[in-house]
Amino acid sequence: MSDWQPIETAPEDQTVLGYRPDRIGRGGRVCVMRFDDGRFTRRPRPFWKTYHGGLGVQHDRDNPPTHWMPFPAAPVAP
Repeated sequence: MSDWQPIETAPEDQTVLGYRPDRIGRGGRVCVMRFDDGRFTRRPRPFWKTYHGGLGVQHDRDNPPTHWMPFPAAPVAP
């Protein structure tokens, strides 16, 4: 499994695991993310979309992720 890497090195063409610190500095969360270049908005502002299970998609430009890693390999069936 790979180590966490700076978000600046993340591939912008695939879904990755990301780490987003919380806003009050008491930890953070690991989540599924995908880059959005903002091309369909009036004023493009690229950001990372975060997918949360029951909460849907979070478009949070004010609290961007700081690190990423690829998904681990799936387990092999016996």
